[in-house]
Amino acid sequence: MKRSFVFFCALMAGALSFSSCNKDLKDDLNELKREMGVDEPITATTTFTDLKNAERKVTATFKYKWSNSYSDAMRKNLNGTYDIYIRRYQDRYDENGIELYFVYDPTTKKIIYKDFELYWDDLGLSNGEIDVNEEGDPETGLTFNIDLKSIDLQTGAINLDVKIEGTKEYANNNQYNVPNKNSAFSTAFSFNGKLSVYDMSEQPN
Repeated sequence: MKRSFVFFCALMAGALSFSSCNKDLKDDLNELKREMGVDEPITATTTFTDLKNAERKVTATFKYKWSNSYSDAMRKNLNGTYDIYIRRYQDRYDENGIELYFVYDPTTKKIIYKDFELYWDDLGLSNGEIDVNEEGDPETGLTFNIDLKSIDLQTGAINLDVKIEGTKEYANNNQYNVPNKNSAFSTAFSFNGKLSVYDMSEQPN
């Protein structure tokens, strides 16, 4: 009877230990996903006419990020504004990626500067890039909208939609920063995730 009781206790201890290890493994996997960004991917849909005059609609998902503040940051500046960085890549080599940066003023609840870059390997069918920025009055032919649905400056939680459109005229004047200088273009994506919060003395690497 005593031997059976000892065996039962050992079996229960093993089961509890396995359960604990299993929980730790799940926690580690969730943390790894968070660090890699695969739990907060960005899917962008881009439309344009390529260099062979074919209408294109390209949807790409960017999952990966760096584990440091380069990919995700909500940084408070000396003047009280916040620099917001969101970057994702299709692989660990940064060859294809999407990057959004903007400055947010919590006093006015307005975005006072914004910058966006999307780049991909298009095998010569287009320039494989959209690179736009806006400060003050928008450039003629460019629409750059960030719909900031929610932002928490304490926790870093942020939810937003982005839509960018450029006319053929804009493309012609910015031929090295658009898929095709002879074509209008648009791209759109959403992001709902959590950024790392830094004060003015901690800058992204």
